[in-house]
Amino acid sequence: MKIGKKYSILSFLFLSIFFFLNCLTENREGNDFIIPLGNARIGDSSNTNASPIQIQFTYSASSYTFVKNESIATLAPTGVQNVDYYSISPALPGGLSFNPSNGEISGTPLVAFAPTSFQVSAFDLEGNVSQKQISLEAKALNWENQYFLKGSNLLANHGLGVSLSLYGDTLVAGAYGDTSFAGAAYVFKRNGSVWNQEAFITAPIRTGSDVFGLNVALSGDTIVVGAPFEDGNQQSISTTPTSNLTLSNAGAAYVYRRSGTVWNLEAYLKPTNLNGGDNFGRYVAIDGDTIVIGAPREQSLDTTLRFGTDASTDNAGTAVGAVYVFKRTGTTWVQEAYLKSHLAANNDQFGSEIGITGDALVVGVSQDDTTASNL
Repeated sequence: MKIGKKYSILSFLFLSIFFFLNCLTENREGNDFIIPLGNARIGDSSNTNASPIQIQFTYSASSYTFVKNESIATLAPTGVQNVDYYSISPALPGGLSFNPSNGEISGTPLVAFAPTSFQVSAFDLEGNVSQKQISLEAKALNWENQYFLKGSNLLANHGLGVSLSLYGDTLVAGAYGDTSFAGAAYVFKRNGSVWNQEAFITAPIRTGSDVFGLNVALSGDTIVVGAPFEDGNQQSISTTPTSNLTLSNAGAAYVYRRSGTVWNLEAYLKPTNLNGGDNFGRYVAIDGDTIVIGAPREQSLDTTLRFGTDASTDNAGTAVGAVYVFKRTGTTWVQEAYLKSHLAANNDQFGSEIGITGDALVVGVSQDDTTASNL
């Protein structure tokens, strides 16, 4: 009887081991299996249809605009569900901080920056993630000192900055006292927040007291420079200045055009009725292909508006003043108009300041002594 029981037990163990080894063999062929010794289950897929945990959060807007050096209202996510921590990429600009525990953005932007996309990621402890894109920018609405400019050839009494004109990222500054008041102009170009000198401009023929650069104007890639005490004896437009310097203090204007980073002389402007002492070029203005030039000491008492190259030659007055309009087609400049005040009088200095935009121009008459209070 005892022998039979031992035999039965051995038979049961043998069958169990055989069945176990058989299951291992089947698993090598890629089949799932159950070991009958215990309750553990291998390859259980009973939870594959369960819904994943949903992470939810958002910000009140998709874009935000700040002001440099001004504290921002804290940006906090809303509608938060199942979030344990946050991250942001790329890193925030200087002065702004991100709290990874609650996703809040706060601080004071220390630099101005263009609209930039940031990705905020929210995680749970199991590694699930949800992401949102927000756009941030900071504007430099508050005026600040950006750069201190000095010319490369600057010496005492050169007077850099006596006249200025800015267009986009290009600045031209007159230095009328350069080289015994022959004068010069500097061109500066901005790249990002950095200004560099691009050009140093002088007249092709330089003589003392021409005061080239006493007035400058810039539009696009064109600069006009006035030299109101230049002595060139010429009454027409050319591409090179005259060497006949016998018309004392008549004045001239020089037009320069940029190609790449090089500024070249495009025209030497002289009006058709120029006389000594007119101070043509004392004031200059430009808009696109139109240049306006004041000659505040021009001497005609004429009150007629004249067009083309027509201009009065009476020279009967003193410091009456006139304004000339020049127009460009391609690279060619022509005199378009000769403008006078309808109340022209001695010492008015019509053209003592000028401005132009589009088809409208304004002329100052600094010494007008009429008593009229309206047009």
